Amino acid sequence: MEIGNRRVFGARIWHLWPVAALGAGIWILAKRLEGVEISHVLDAVVAVSPLGWMGAIAATWLSLAAVGQYDAILHRVLKTGVSPRIARRTGLIAISIAQTAGFGTLVSALVRWRSLPNWSLWEAARFSLRVSLSFLFLWSLLAALAVAFWADAPKTAVWAAAGALIVFGVVAGAPPLRGFVFKLIPEGAFLPLFTAALVDTVFAAVALACLLPGTSDVGLAIYPIYLLALGAALATGAPGGLGAFELVLLALLPHPDQAALIGAILAFRIIYYLFPAFLGLAGLLRSAVPLVHEPRNPDAPAEWGLVAQGASILRAGSTQWLCRERLGLGIAIGPAIGPVDLRAFSKLMRRAGLTPVLYKAGKAEASAARSLGWQVLKVAEEAVIEPRHWNVDGPSRRQLRRHLRHAEQAGIRIKTPRHALPLSDMAEVNADWTRKNRRERGFSMGRFAPELLYRQRVFLAYSSDRLIAFASFHTGAQDWSLDLVRHIDGIPDGTMHLLLASAIEACRAEDVDRLSLAAVPAAGGNLARLVPSKALLPGLRRFKQSFAPRWEPRYLCVKGSIPQARAAVTIAAAIHYPGPLPPRVRPHSTKTEIRFELPVTSCDADEWNPQPGQASALPQITGPAHDRRPLPPS
Repeated sequence: MEIGNRRVFGARIWHLWPVAALGAGIWILAKRLEGVEISHVLDAVVAVSPLGWMGAIAATWLSLAAVGQYDAILHRVLKTGVSPRIARRTGLIAISIAQTAGFGTLVSALVRWRSLPNWSLWEAARFSLRVSLSFLFLWSLLAALAVAFWADAPKTAVWAAAGALIVFGVVAGAPPLRGFVFKLIPEGAFLPLFTAALVDTVFAAVALACLLPGTSDVGLAIYPIYLLALGAALATGAPGGLGAFELVLLALLPHPDQAALIGAILAFRIIYYLFPAFLGLAGLLRSAVPLVHEPRNPDAPAEWGLVAQGASILRAGSTQWLCRERLGLGIAIGPAIGPVDLRAFSKLMRRAGLTPVLYKAGKAEASAARSLGWQVLKVAEEAVIEPRHWNVDGPSRRQLRRHLRHAEQAGIRIKTPRHALPLSDMAEVNADWTRKNRRERGFSMGRFAPELLYRQRVFLAYSSDRLIAFASFHTGAQDWSLDLVRHIDGIPDGTMHLLLASAIEACRAEDVDRLSLAAVPAAGGNLARLVPSKALLPGLRRFKQSFAPRWEPRYLCVKGSIPQARAAVTIAAAIHYPGPLPPRVRPHSTKTEIRFELPVTSCDADEWNPQPGQASALPQITGPAHDRRPLPPS
């Protein structure tokens, strides 16, 4: 019974330690500053130059940006499933509030628990303890190294730094201790965490230096001095380390005017502690909720094959959306599945800390957006074919028949492989196309990845025995959607027309309801007023128009004119500079061929030949050439 009472008493003493340290720090600081007028301190704050304030704000922003990386790194290494954006935001809010409120591990655990609703309090507490202890470990290493190179360091600090470095050397060399450290800082996280801690503390010291009085001549010594003051603040656990932080700075900073020095420290607390804490509290009130990704619905549209290249399927109410995140935007791509519930989608995005955006939305989504007062801009038109009723006859497909005839005269053969793809040859074609077009497009457009091609329907165009072009299609329950179109330079006229016509014929043979030839920028819509006519790719539209498709309008819908402009620029940048593919779909070596099975079609051979009695959609047509230039793909 006595042992239990002692434990309870010890726990209470431990919890009261920050309060006691705060009181002691304030009392000692008050004794130290006897005779200093408060008005002089406030005058010193006002006397900070605008350049000093701007420098401190910029350095604080860079420091806090590094702070958010602590959580992102640990979440990534520990494979918690929390996205980097949510992790950075949560860590930044947690640390901004905890460093000001005190009781760092406890407060940050509660903030993370509030911000990550899928986590239990125990999980948030364990993670917060890991963040706190790992930062203390890294701080001690940084402080020891900084003091060791500080020429005017006090002897006690030098001896402490030497002892700390010896301890680190023993820990690094002793396997049992090294194992303990790697339990605290997971393997693979040490160097990124050390870099983040270095950037964080360096820019925090720069922010302090920007606010010091002009007569202060501290130079590079500001870094070890700041680290020692930070260590004293962390040891007390008091709100903002109040008292201990100031006492260390007053003892180590060479400045005769204590009122001016206290004024600089007060300005630093406003910039580095109070302002981020207020922003953190505001962010906590609307804390981001992680988005729950759903598996692909078997009845989903073919275009939803983009989930394999980084897109996600989200449910808002009774509606499913194909979404991507980009720079704080939650962008739904294409029409939704189910009744359009735009209010639910908007609420879902805002709870995740994202601005809701609809891109390439259909008429139903655009109508719902208009009813809510959103800005609706026609940005594209999608070329849609109904394979069951399509053929090459009629005046609207006169140009197509000419191109098909040229391709047949050039001896172009179309193959639909069933058991293996010539990945090496396809990679060469893709590389040739990429060199000519500078880079592949992405975001809402597919990119070359062998791991994904065997999930699609692929059509290959050969001249003699050389692969010169190919096209791939996402497949859905009752529709196909054009994904990749690649060709080498200088292909015979009509090659690409023959590729797509063969795909349409395959769709008709398999009783597919709908085939999308993808979208082109809207020629007669609102986009024409915003961009030069060259950007509308008339050649691409003419190419698709030769198939006489049905053109379905697609819209960009955002609430507000400024957010709409921001979304347009962000999406354009994401398409032209999409960044790396997810690791699981990055192109690997294409020296070997991947074997795979495709759904059985009515075609039994590799080359396209209609079955006996089946009318071919590709008859022999004669006529003069229309345009021999290869046209850009979608």
